[in-house]
Amino acid sequence: MNDLDLLIAGAMVSFLSVAGAYIAVRHRANEEPVRSFAPPAEGPSSSSVHAQDRPTPR
Repeated sequence: MNDLDLLIAGAMVSFLSVAGAYIAVRHRANEEPVRSFAPPAEGPSSSSVHAQDRPTPR
């Protein structure tokens, strides 16, 4: 193989890897979102709840 053949082969491999990653990302974007946390509870906003849990600075 000469340099041109290696360059073309490298370009083809690079293109296929980028195309595969693009297809995987597009497929992943169409999936349902992961529910790994509880939905926010009704009532005070989360920022005020966290402010109450923090100790006061001295």
